[in-house]
Amino acid sequence: MSIRSLLLCSFLLAAALPHSQLSARQDTGDPSSSDPTTPPASLTKLHRPDNPFPNGWPQLPVQCTDSANPSEDCKEALRANDGGVRAFGGTLHHDGTCKDGKEGFLETAAWDAYTLAIESTNFPANSRARGGAHFYMGPDYGAQQSRIHDNVERAANFRLQGENVITVSCQDTKDWCNVQKQGKQVGGYAWTYNGWFGYYHYITMCPVFFTTSTIDQKFSEMQEALRDNNIAKMQDARNFFTSGHMFLHEMMHTDLIGKPHINDEYIDPGQIGPQAYGPKRVHQLATRSIDNGGGASRASTNADSYAWLLSSLYWWSTTEYFPGVPNKQGPSVAEDTGPNILHLGNFDDFNALSSDDVFNRALQGLTSSDGTPTVPVSTPAPIPSDVTVGQGADLNSNFPKYWIMADNSKPDVKNILYRARDKACQNVCDASTLEGIPSQFVRANRVGKDGCQYAVKIANTKEFYFHTTQAGQNCYDATAKIIDTTGGSKDAGWVNGPSYGEFYQVGVHDINTKGPGDTSHDDFPADNEHLGYMHLSCRRADALIAWNYHFEFKLSNWDDGNWGKSIKAEADKCDRVLGTDSWRYEDDSSYAFNDQSPSQKKGSYTLSLAISNRCGEKAIEKVLGLKDGTVKCPRTNSFSEVDMFNS
Repeated sequence: MSIRSLLLCSFLLAAALPHSQLSARQDTGDPSSSDPTTPPASLTKLHRPDNPFPNGWPQLPVQCTDSANPSEDCKEALRANDGGVRAFGGTLHHDGTCKDGKEGFLETAAWDAYTLAIESTNFPANSRARGGAHFYMGPDYGAQQSRIHDNVERAANFRLQGENVITVSCQDTKDWCNVQKQGKQVGGYAWTYNGWFGYYHYITMCPVFFTTSTIDQKFSEMQEALRDNNIAKMQDARNFFTSGHMFLHEMMHTDLIGKPHINDEYIDPGQIGPQAYGPKRVHQLATRSIDNGGGASRASTNADSYAWLLSSLYWWSTTEYFPGVPNKQGPSVAEDTGPNILHLGNFDDFNALSSDDVFNRALQGLTSSDGTPTVPVSTPAPIPSDVTVGQGADLNSNFPKYWIMADNSKPDVKNILYRARDKACQNVCDASTLEGIPSQFVRANRVGKDGCQYAVKIANTKEFYFHTTQAGQNCYDATAKIIDTTGGSKDAGWVNGPSYGEFYQVGVHDINTKGPGDTSHDDFPADNEHLGYMHLSCRRADALIAWNYHFEFKLSNWDDGNWGKSIKAEADKCDRVLGTDSWRYEDDSSYAFNDQSPSQKKGSYTLSLAISNRCGEKAIEKVLGLKDGTVKCPRTNSFSEVDMFNS
């Protein structure tokens, strides 16, 4: 059976101009030799074509209830009129499982792939194109110039017509997203079904795919490198791996684009050792002697050779520096970066995918950086559905119900912990990545090889923590159970995983405290800076002559949207005849709470001395959700603050 995997991408028609053949080995030398001696004043942001998906990607027809194994009804619906977006030589869909912004990320990745491809139409149009081909396709690229040119043109022809159906899913139906390929996390897996109605290309995108950079993010990163005079960063191709690059790689695998069929070639034609993924190994394949199976003949049938050629030309024009491989001839080259998508092949029967054997065959090229075969990472034993969640002590009743984010949203405890889960379980351990939380309030520390502990400063004295010994599906499952069981109610929750040393724990503890396994982080400073939460202080004046209690309170990070009248309404119940008197509620920043954060509102009201002196305080407790007896307004000139963490 021929291996003819998938997928994805093709792009707007660019006219194919006549081109002349170059003789083999015409261009020699290192393209970086033409790098400028003086850094440019600024970077050039290249033309970006219009968004090819202005209306997004449609979902599969309703008859397609199993996108990985389409039924006959699904095939009939696709054949009749599936309504997909015309792209990539077919019609493009998602199956409804890419949620929480992932669908938009996929659309941007495909748009970026289009941007990379269309920049190199009419290849080789100039000396840079020839230099890049020499480096990433081989010194003899001229002998394969027609093949390379035609494949690039088809890649840049976005609306190329074809009968393929392409479906993208974010559901790990085979539980393969934890597997590593050549030391890298699997970014996805895909296959092609060859049926009576045409080719059905199916790809699962794993969580790590959604952590890769877009072109716009990478451009900002390189602007910062230029400001810092970090020229070496712009000369290192490994710094230019993007989600668009991954889509471009996948596009070359589709039979409508890559002719002859584009594979993931081994550097050694005997199919031993590593495959040509990443700039280092792509360059090794290009420069391997022709007699030993190297050069353009095999590089021009390798998907990542096209992806790195087109990516390098795009970024070369952007930065003026050629993105090559530092110390490319030496053995000490660092490993290439970026996740890989595994291509499982072309199948006539979906039942052939019911076993892990197909996936294991696709992993036969796994090797370490020195060429020594390694054992594929096995799928760990899953977290049992009835796993016991260990629980710590109860949090005090006044523990804040929400926190103030950079965008002024107010997520609760569980929401914040889920933000840490989203990153840690994807093997992302970076303080700058937690959504909406300023990085100065976050610490991120590695736990073992692919575990992580996040800490979030929530007060001068407290921090949330999220601790995992490993990433992957078990991390997702275990921590979801912990958060749902104990988040916001207990100071800790934990699960022991089924594998040796596998452990997950989340909770809240004193600031700068060591986590499980004595995991520590750089201390948060005692600077009164942290995520915002509700503060309350109050006092009371009893006026015997006026025969009333006079309550005053200061508030921050609370608003009922009605100028505090929910407090007045509750206090009015204390005296059902007269209610409150002298009600006031207004902006105020004159008061400093114990952590020196300013008040935002002040309020006051009076009640008759005939009313129980706790009724006015109880009204505030009830509306603000505070424990009975914890709002104590003293009869003094000083305000008394409610301790939200120890009340």
